Amino acid sequence: MGIESKLTAKGQTTVPIEVREYLGLGPGDHVRYVLIGDRVELVPRNRPVSSIFGLLADFGVQGTSIEDYKEAVADAVADREAQRAGKPGKDAA
Repeated sequence: MGIESKLTAKGQTTVPIEVREYLGLGPGDHVRYVLIGDRVELVPRNRPVSSIFGLLADFGVQGTSIEDYKEAVADAVADREAQRAGKPGKDAA
């Protein structure tokens, strides 16, 4: 099911009531647009950081340090940027 909204000449749109209710959005709340491939996700910015506590627990690897995760993310970002530039990434053979 899709919910549509019209874009004005100024690039503005009204977030439909169904979406506002689903995301718990109200007047003055902020949203973030996250670009993912050829689509966009609308992410509410009105929730406290504690609401995501434990969200990624199932993806953790026993014995892996924060530094290991930071290095893995940095490597992935570098590889993605290298691919965009048409160069082989760090893991290329």
